[in-house]
Amino acid sequence: MAGEIFLLASILLMAGPISANADGMENRWTSKYGPIAVLPIVNLSGIPAPLKEIRDALIAELTYRDIAVLDDQSLETFMARHRLRDSSAIDNDLAAAFHKETPARWVLITTLEFYRESFPPKVALSSRLVRAGEKATIEWMDGAGLQGDQSPGFFDRGMIRDFRSLLTKALRQISGSLADHLAGFSRQNSPVSSKYEPKVFYQAAAEFPAERPMIIAIMPFLNKADRKYGAAILAEHILKSSFQSPRIRVLEPGTIRQALYKYRMIMPSGMSEADAELILSEIPEADLLITGIVEEYYDSQSANDFPRVDFYLLAINRKGKLVWNSRSFNRGDEGVWFFDVGSVKSAYTLTDRMVRAAMEKMLHPDLAGEGRRKIQ
Repeated sequence: MAGEIFLLASILLMAGPISANADGMENRWTSKYGPIAVLPIVNLSGIPAPLKEIRDALIAELTYRDIAVLDDQSLETFMARHRLRDSSAIDNDLAAAFHKETPARWVLITTLEFYRESFPPKVALSSRLVRAGEKATIEWMDGAGLQGDQSPGFFDRGMIRDFRSLLTKALRQISGSLADHLAGFSRQNSPVSSKYEPKVFYQAAAEFPAERPMIIAIMPFLNKADRKYGAAILAEHILKSSFQSPRIRVLEPGTIRQALYKYRMIMPSGMSEADAELILSEIPEADLLITGIVEEYYDSQSANDFPRVDFYLLAINRKGKLVWNSRSFNRGDEGVWFFDVGSVKSAYTLTDRMVRAAMEKMLHPDLAGEGRRKIQ
């Protein structure tokens, strides 16, 4: 399977740039804006995965859309020089070094959340584009979570049985979204159903500035779930949802990690009030610190299985005051009665909707107080 993915990537790379993208639309962005450094893919799936082959396929999709990519030799030399082993984030020092020492003007960070080749095949990835320069700034973020039997349709005509086809579809969604962003086009998220809103929440009054976007820093989450990397996965979803909201500016996690390393803060049991005060002193631009607890993060393992996600979300302001506290938990088959219509097969999709619903509710000061929805 890994060899097939690599062969597909090689064929697309040899084909070179063409004038139309994967959707048959004319390219609206060219390589004149400078190359992108595509970092090695971060594996949060919890199992071995062909990361190099998936990265090659991603680069092939970017090249297909005439998006220039920094060559591997230059990237490897840079990573060795700076001892860059963790490719999940970059700090301000690395962003400045990329700009000074390489032709790259952006850095693409990609995370693999789920990977399964057996039927039904499944893949979930997210990518973000960070500007290389004096300060690491997130310019774009999006992702895709797909399962082969998500939309089978009549006579299973919509069934995707081949992992390679599913991966290509996911990478085309991500590369297409990036190409649109670079061309100046924005994508709007569809509204989220109320069933994904937090079951219980608390919001302090008059603590959210309305005159400007809030700047948030996403802190490490506490993982109580059986799923390895469940906390890191939820943090990725919070990051993506926050970036896509016009009312929020989110800081690159590498700048947060830099502050944590400075004080050798590990926080194995979550963030204390003293931790929050120290971090806020290092990141004076942040309005809120976002953290929480992951109680359950279960992804479906078979065609008749459904995901389950359960987490707490907390927001702390610069005064050290808890201004938001909520709990969300949902199942992929919640509210589904006939033939799995409306069900969610992927924990990626389920988490995306739950996080978007929680963040949207948090951003409405008129909801100040306590709220509770019926627990089904």
